Amino acid sequence: SLYLNEKISQMHDMYKQIIAPYICVTHEESVSKGIPIGFTSSAILANWYLSDFDADIKSKINPAYYGRYVDDILFVFSSPSIQPSEKGKEIINFIDSALGDFINHDNKGDAIFRLSDEYHSLPIQKDKLIFHYFDRNHSLAGLRVFKQEVENRSSAFRFLPDEHIESDLDKFAYDVLLNGSANKFRSIMGLAENETELSKYISSHILAHRLCNLTSNESTLKQITLFFRGENCIRFSRLWEKVLAYTLITKKYTFSRSFYKSIQDSIEKIKWHGDNDESDISSKIKTAMNEYADISLCLNLALLDLDVILNDTQETEQKELIPIRKMINGDADKVKLIERFRDSNLIRHNLVSWP
Repeated sequence: SLYLNEKISQMHDMYKQIIAPYICVTHEESVSKGIPIGFTSSAILANWYLSDFDADIKSKINPAYYGRYVDDILFVFSSPSIQPSEKGKEIINFIDSALGDFINHDNKGDAIFRLSDEYHSLPIQKDKLIFHYFDRNHSLAGLRVFKQEVENRSSAFRFLPDEHIESDLDKFAYDVLLNGSANKFRSIMGLAENETELSKYISSHILAHRLCNLTSNESTLKQITLFFRGENCIRFSRLWEKVLAYTLITKKYTFSRSFYKSIQDSIEKIKWHGDNDESDISSKIKTAMNEYADISLCLNLALLDLDVILNDTQETEQKELIPIRKMINGDADKVKLIERFRDSNLIRHNLVSWP
């Protein structure tokens, strides 16, 4: 285990060394701290990083319930002191009074709240800070709905019928932004993309097609194409791998190829607009995004028949794989990446049909 720790430490040090010249320009507040996104070890380290915070919350405050999964935290207080005169300031006043030893109130950068210095001054995203108040003298229907929703998201419900399968992607990919009554047309302010619901939608289809003999819906592919146009293709880059997984599982290999090409075209349009006119940053972002696109693609291609897709001279009855073979033909980097994923067994095992 010590050997593994040393290797992980070396990877983190190398990661930080590579991004050091750029992070001081793009994310100045993270120059002296941070862990690599996407590493399995990062989630473990993040939990360990806040272990003292967990222990102190339970021993010094002892809320009715406290739960944390990496950076998602849920507090339940049985008898919070909320006064009617605090209207508009309930959240700030409550946090200052109940969690003042743990959370500081400031306006540094984009954060209104930060954990105290003892807990590394980590920022709390203001748009993800949600406050619910339930009065025992009023209906608790909202609380019951919340409890049911939490239960429904547990793994026990994974294989139950899902409304995503029978519905269009557009129903889940967008939220209607309202200002006032939902029944008035003038209350509609616009639409906003919902990455979480879109991710769940694609995951449901991947799971259904993997477990059941379903025909793929052409309208779903068309809606994916429309959704990932322009800026959205870059904003929702975390979903590239999932979209490619869906197209490969449904054997829509031609679409896989065109989707990957659209990603490349979108990346080429990236331009850094910061306080510093650093053309090198734009180049670095493009390189990193292209590498991420290759990983998203090759991680899925590693699940296919490598004798077919990596050997362009071999005859095959799997004619549908020819577009994939053409895409990686002559690209030594992609071939190497596919082989490394397969040889290291770092493929997505939940997508494997047999051991």
